[in-house]
Amino acid sequence: MYTGMRIDSAEAVRIGLVDRVVPDTELWNATMDIARTISGNAPLAVQAAKITIAQVLKDPDKRDMDAIKAIGTACMDSEDFREGRQAFMEKRKPQFRGR
Repeated sequence: MYTGMRIDSAEAVRIGLVDRVVPDTELWNATMDIARTISGNAPLAVQAAKITIAQVLKDPDKRDMDAIKAIGTACMDSEDFREGRQAFMEKRKPQFRGR
């Protein structure tokens, strides 16, 4: 970005700037696949990921580490966490409720 150099999609993948490249005609379906995967996860875990990412992107002196710890604890103490473990042991898809 500092050089202003333009790169093609193959180079963006090679250097880790992007994870994958899809043709324009497949972009909507690829995006929806990712959205479905995220929405299938435990809502509290998704919220925890959002909070953690937002804090990690801040300058270290402005990060709210207590918020990260609190949401992590809330996830581990949740009904969804217990449901996820139980579903794993029973080899079934978990039914998350956001609690």
